[in-house]
Amino acid sequence: MNISLKLINSEEEKIRKQSLAVVEPNNELSIKFSAIQYSMDIIGIIIQNYENYTSDELTIMRLGIRNFNSTAASIKLGLSGYYHSAISQIREIFETVMLLDYFHSNRDKINEWQVASKNERLKKFKPALIRQELDNRDNFKDKKRAKAYSLLSEAASHPTSSGFKLFSPGGFSKTGPFFNKDYLKAWIDELVKVSPHGSIIFTGFFDNIDIQLVNAIDRYFNSLLPWQNQFINNNS
Repeated sequence: MNISLKLINSEEEKIRKQSLAVVEPNNELSIKFSAIQYSMDIIGIIIQNYENYTSDELTIMRLGIRNFNSTAASIKLGLSGYYHSAISQIREIFETVMLLDYFHSNRDKINEWQVASKNERLKKFKPALIRQELDNRDNFKDKKRAKAYSLLSEAASHPTSSGFKLFSPGGFSKTGPFFNKDYLKAWIDELVKVSPHGSIIFTGFFDNIDIQLVNAIDRYFNSLLPWQNQFINNNS
């Protein structure tokens, strides 16, 4: 493929159509992909319609925007055949979701994090400490959060030889976008682990919501039921 932006964009759009042609008729993939899209929708609805927010709520909204944008970027990359880069975005989402989860249980820490210097933030709020605090809260002993973070880092975010697999199907490395059904499914499987979780936590921060937002959040939770019933409850 001639390396030019025009040709790359053309190939991306071709792969996007191939990807959607796989996702939309597939019951499992379409339910998971819908859950991801609904989770973006509720963040956007709250940010656009919530008024008279406090300083702490503004911080949470900005973390929500970060998750929205990272999810949108992952979708753009994943559907277009950049699986390595799409999964790299998931680690960023994962880290932000962990911070949101921590703040949900420790509201008094939101402003402390917001005004902290870099050194203070790294000392008190670095990702490993946040994961440990959440494990302590939930009485989790198996370190699943740390393992998931490490896997995403090793596979996509850090330059590692094992990460080469995400752009080397069958051992042959690809330059630019390419279509691979197995990689597409793996990317969606990873994204759906974090996107709904983050949005569910996000909706719980806003106390002074009007009836329209209450109804929007209620519709959001109802929209997740097919995913929850088929893939969460059956595995619990």
